[in-house]
Parts: sequence; C-alpha cells; structure tokens
Amino acid sequence: MFHSRDVKYLREDVRVNAKIFLDLCKEAGLNVLITETVRDKAYQEYCVSQGWAAKTATVPTFHSVEAGLAFDICKNVKGHEYDDAEFFKKASAIGKKIGFSWGGDWKSFVAVSYTHLRAHETRHDL
Repeated sequence: MFHSRDVKYLREDVRVNAKIFLDLCKEAGLNVLITETVRDKAYQEYCVSQGWAAKTATVPTFHSVEAGLAFDICKNVKGHEYDDAEFFKKASAIGKKIGFSWGGDWKSFVAVSYTHLRAHETRHDL
C-alpha cells in the first residue's frame, strides 16, 4: 500500500496552491499539517474499509496517485489534531479563497470530510 503526505505528489497547480494555503494559514496563526496527499488503490480500499472514506469512494479518487487533486489536513497540535471545529472552519475558508472545495460543505459524509480539501479551480493570484 502507498500513501503520502508529501505535496510533491500533487498535480503541479494543486501543489502550488497547497503551498500558498499553508503560507496563508501560517500568517493567520493556524498551525496546519497536511496529513494525506495521494494514495494507491489498495490504501483507498483500506480507507473505505475503516470508514475513513465513503463506501462510494472507489478508485480513482481525487486522492489517487494518478490525479493528485486532493489533500487532508489536521491541526498540528498533539492531542488536538481533530477536535477544534473553529480551526477547520478558518482553514477551510482560506482554502476556499484559493479555489479549493472543502469536504465540510458536502451534504453526506461530512463527519470525516471536514479535513479534506480538493482542487476546484486554479488560482495563483493571492
């Protein structure tokens, strides 16, 4: 199984925007850690089996090695990675400003998806 948190595996425009996202979050005082960028089919199937991805999230996904269009984040504070709703609200607002869509806006599977950002449009003008 292969999965990575390294932005080098993201598609080039997504990688550029992910770095802009991290810089803007840092400026806003948000300590963001990218926890997942790409994954292979075996790891995607594992994520589905664990309930970390929707049962309908079959390969290829935006996280697939071939696509490199999505990444997941957490708050980079040990013991508080996922328990701060306000953190995710602020970070996602920055992501959406750059052109990412946020999993927390989804109508289904929101419980896990608030950590997810996906390429929606490309913006480099910020």
